Amino acid sequence: MAGYRSRIFVATSTNGLVWERGPRLVESARYDGKGLDAVHAKDMSLIQLDDGRYRMYYAACNIQGSWRIASAVTT
Repeated sequence: MAGYRSRIFVATSTNGLVWERGPRLVESARYDGKGLDAVHAKDMSLIQLDDGRYRMYYAACNIQGSWRIASAVTT
């Protein structure tokens, strides 16, 4: 994780015991980055929407130390 503060990946399991890491969904913008989740992107929660898409909520922190709840929706 050199240079990164936090990232959120997909993980899958068929039994809840053995997990495989999938693609990266969210990546903080490194130590000198800008943006809503430049410092931290973590503690995600996922829900399925009525139309079949998914919405992810996660904790985000910028370089000023301002914490927010961020949201992303699948396309």
